[in-house]
Amino acid sequence: MQFVEQIIQADIHFNILLHAIRNASAVKFFIWITLLGQATTIIIFTLIVSTILWLTREKWYILALWLIILSSEAFTFLAKLIFNRARPEGAVFLESTNSFPSGHATIAVAFYGFIAYLLLKKIKSKFCSFLIILFTLIIIIAIGFSRLYLGV
Repeated sequence: MQFVEQIIQADIHFNILLHAIRNASAVKFFIWITLLGQATTIIIFTLIVSTILWLTREKWYILALWLIILSSEAFTFLAKLIFNRARPEGAVFLESTNSFPSGHATIAVAFYGFIAYLLLKKIKSKFCSFLIILFTLIIIIAIGFSRLYLGV
């Protein structure tokens, strides 16, 4: 359990640093970013992508998408039980579950990573592939950082 404690201590120190530099403009920006990893947003996006996959007769990818979403949620649930990290004080808004690992960050990797995979299978241009990877990484990192910045 020493590894778990080290991660929690690093998380606490990083949270203190971010809390010290937090400002109103950045908070507003990161609230919008964090919405991209919110359960409601991901469910809506997953339903839209599932519909597109159904219409394009790529039904196996629907199953894969939902399995990835559900397994990432299960992983987050179990990891939160293991780490048992309470939400930090001074959060911008309250959440009811433990703080670590971030469900928003985990689902962002799962969902946006899978969307990138689907797009990369279709795209032949190396430049477009690069842009897809870059955009996906920016979204995933921004969502993860937004959770840290907001202290949730």
